[in-house]
Amino acid sequence: MSNAITAAARDCVGRPFAHQGRGDWMDCLGVVLRVAAAGGMSSVEVPTYGRAVRTADALRLCRRHLRQVDEITPGRVLVFSINGFAHFAVVTDHPSGVAGMVHASTQHGKVVEHVLTPAWRRRVAGVFALGAE
Repeated sequence: MSNAITAAARDCVGRPFAHQGRGDWMDCLGVVLRVAAAGGMSSVEVPTYGRAVRTADALRLCRRHLRQVDEITPGRVLVFSINGFAHFAVVTDHPSGVAGMVHASTQHGKVVEHVLTPAWRRRVAGVFALGAE
C-alpha cells in the first residue's frame, strides 16, 4: 500500500497552496487527506481550522483516524511541530535514494517533494500509518 500512498502524494506535487485546499489547490492537510482517500479512508472528517493548528490538536486528530508508529518509512504520515504548531507531510522514497517528503509549502506556494533533512526530522512530533498497512 505504501506505493499507492506515495504515488498519490506525488500526484499532488506542483498543485498551488491554498489554506484548507482540497482540490486543485491544497494545504498540507489536504495532501494527507488525498493520500488517505487513496489508502481507502475516504470518510475522514476534519473540522474547520485556522492557519495555525496546535501540534497537540493535530496529534489528537491523527490518533483518532490513523495508527501511530515509530518507524519513518515511505507512505507514512508525519506531523511536525514548529514552534508548537503543526505541519503535515507524507514520507516518500526520494529519487536521491534517501527518505523524502511531500508537503504543501507556503514558502514555495505549492506542494513540493524534497529530502527529509535532519532539520525536518528534529521537528517530527508523530509518525502515523494509514490502515492496517
